[in-house]
Amino acid sequence: MATRIMKRQQALQPDLPHAGRLARRMTFNIAAAVLVYAAIQLWLVIGAVSEGASRFLPHVALGIMVLGVIPAARRIERRWARFAETALPSRQLCQSFRNEALRLWCAAIALPFLWVGAFVGASAAASIVP
Repeated sequence: MATRIMKRQQALQPDLPHAGRLARRMTFNIAAAVLVYAAIQLWLVIGAVSEGASRFLPHVALGIMVLGVIPAARRIERRWARFAETALPSRQLCQSFRNEALRLWCAAIALPFLWVGAFVGASAAASIVP
């Protein structure tokens, strides 16, 4: 029954991608965003350590990646996998995909700058205070 409804829905709106296709695209976006995040983070951490930042910074970077970024990315991927199993194609689903992909990429680009800058700033402030 659900298959009939889904086929009828797709016939009425052929330009809308199926939820499974959106889930695969989100998986690709997540993988690429995590790689971009890791590359930016690595570049910033190497630069900060070479400028004299704490040698503890690479350990913090790895901890943030393993304890924060990867679980968050996995949670987003699981949610889109559930959509692939249950959701019908709709304009709302496509809009949700675009919004989530935009938030994902903004976070992947901005978060390394924010946390490395905060860590370096806190380290500098701690070294100034006697």
